[in-house]
Amino acid sequence: MSRRSIAAAQSDRYLEGLAGWLLIVIAASAVAVRFASPILDSDLFWQMAYARQMIEHGTLVLDHTTFSWTPSSNATVYCAWIAELTLHGLWNAFGPPGMFALCYAAALLIVWLMWRHARGMGMKLSPMLVMVVLIVVLASAGVIHAKPELFSVVFTHMVLWACFRAKWADRQGDHRAVRYLALLPATMLVWVNTHGGFILLAPVLAAVLAGELINRQASPGIAMSSRCLRWLLAACVLCALATLATPYGVEYPVQLFMDYVWNAGSRPDVAWNNAYRSPFAEGRGQVEAVIALLLMFGTLIALCVRAWRRRASWRKRVDFVPVLLVLGTLPLYLLYLRSTYVFVAVFGYVAIWLASPAQALVTDRDPKSDAPSAHATEKVYGHRTRRRAHSHPYAQGLCALLVFALAAHTLLDRTTRPPDRHDWLGFGISTLNPVEEAEFLERSHFRGPLYNTFETGGYLLWKLNDGVKVMVDARSFPYLSWFDDQYRFVSGEDFDGFLRKYPGPDVALIDYAKGPLLRNFARSPEWGVVFIGPSAAVFVRKGSDAATRLQPERSVAVATLRNAAGAIDLFDFARFAGDYRSAWSIVDQFESTLGAQGRSAELHSLTAAAIDYRRAHQAAGRGQYAQAFDLLNFALEGKVISEQEMTTLALMRGLSRRQTMVQPEVAARLEEGLLPLLGPLD
Repeated sequence: MSRRSIAAAQSDRYLEGLAGWLLIVIAASAVAVRFASPILDSDLFWQMAYARQMIEHGTLVLDHTTFSWTPSSNATVYCAWIAELTLHGLWNAFGPPGMFALCYAAALLIVWLMWRHARGMGMKLSPMLVMVVLIVVLASAGVIHAKPELFSVVFTHMVLWACFRAKWADRQGDHRAVRYLALLPATMLVWVNTHGGFILLAPVLAAVLAGELINRQASPGIAMSSRCLRWLLAACVLCALATLATPYGVEYPVQLFMDYVWNAGSRPDVAWNNAYRSPFAEGRGQVEAVIALLLMFGTLIALCVRAWRRRASWRKRVDFVPVLLVLGTLPLYLLYLRSTYVFVAVFGYVAIWLASPAQALVTDRDPKSDAPSAHATEKVYGHRTRRRAHSHPYAQGLCALLVFALAAHTLLDRTTRPPDRHDWLGFGISTLNPVEEAEFLERSHFRGPLYNTFETGGYLLWKLNDGVKVMVDARSFPYLSWFDDQYRFVSGEDFDGFLRKYPGPDVALIDYAKGPLLRNFARSPEWGVVFIGPSAAVFVRKGSDAATRLQPERSVAVATLRNAAGAIDLFDFARFAGDYRSAWSIVDQFESTLGAQGRSAELHSLTAAAIDYRRAHQAAGRGQYAQAFDLLNFALEGKVISEQEMTTLALMRGLSRRQTMVQPEVAARLEEGLLPLLGPLD
């Protein structure tokens, strides 16, 4: 080879390496932006409250009834003590930054396991590999939050890594394959005490075991050896036995089986929990789920075709383990948002398995023998292979383009269209958790029971544990006996009846997503609003002892909102309650910091209506009553209108026709009645 050819080859390798690192930087930036999110879920806080209870009482057996004043039950077993104590320790040591670091650490561990899987199969850095890993991490991000579910995502990847590692080591005749199979029951022993997601391991192990059994009949040349298959069966049995190794014994797995297999969907709280909805349900998640599924299936189909064409002998044999893994876990992706990550993880490991150039080095063998396949002496795992399958440049270019597209989509979504009304690009504690409202109650030295909603209870029972009892929280399972009553109360169907049936609290904390319930409290002559925060409104029963302690206060945090969709709910309540100072503060943000989030037609229409609402008041202050009436009428179209707003509309309409009136004193009286209703106009 000439010097010029050598220099050209070295230049090509340099450019290839530079392009690979550029893709890694782009993909890492997308992951960093995607996980730059506040603490969205209130589950973290009641999980830490459980950890605090275990530490204070010196037991791993929980008492679900200590946090609420409403009827609650200990009938349901909940076992996540390893995760709860871990989260509690991280919070005490590092606070919220520890939670964010945990999420990034989980994402990095997933990337590391997939990279080890790829390197072990002889793959080098390529756009295809970066694309697969990026799809897996981004598609799993929706369930990687600071709560026990995060550990289930990581354990799923550990199990798949161990299965494929053992499978490949056995194919090479490496007797250490048994060590990787031993990781399965060891992982299950920890997993069963960390999160209930361990039940999702059953279809994964069933697919692996069934696939290897079918391989022995249909594709004996690539089947697992008899020795390794026996160890795989033993590992599955030990995993089943490990589910009994909890403080609750056999009661825990039996309960999970009855709830989610035998009587799946019968619990009334399932309908309330978005985690049990299909990712294809109405909403933005539907589009994201479809895109992710199309990308994953498109990649798998392309890799199957590539593997099929790469070696003629493959046309006469099929490895049924990847096939059954995909088919067995696909329903988990289609049915429940909570279980989507299982299929996503399977996609990642199967895609790397199919794409591996090392597959072409291994020839058939007798599965009844422990002898390795031909070419096993090349030690493919952990080393470079002597042969590398040729990668079509157009295919690699397409993968690189998809990495760019995914990264750009992630950045655009996170900056201009957060996927949740409580989310934003950045850190902190989301407005789903009533941080400012809890501090207001602490400043007021409030003690006693309170009415609250499903989402807000988790933070309240964690923060206000000293003498404060919640009505309900996102645990839901202790409150199943009266869940229907709660639904009618929150939906506005039965307000007075619920208060009579469940009397006691003189304080209510209601989040802004519960519009009917908020309006019932605002209309009630017995209740008055004393605090409007970024997450919820606080009401107090007039004439009660609590009313003397909870003096009206306006939250400064209302002036620093981060999410336009959540701000719309807050604006609607503020204008309904007549708190125009808070309403105008929100409108100021719609015209400035939150303006970039109004990309969708629906959100743009809502923010425009809020801006027109203030313009109507300003026009009325200038005496332009006809314009004010038209603007206000448009801004309130399709909304629930308060009595004050109905009066304002009537006065504006009357004043807009004053040119036809013969009594000027009537117009003066109308103006006199209207001005106090307009609020501050500066």
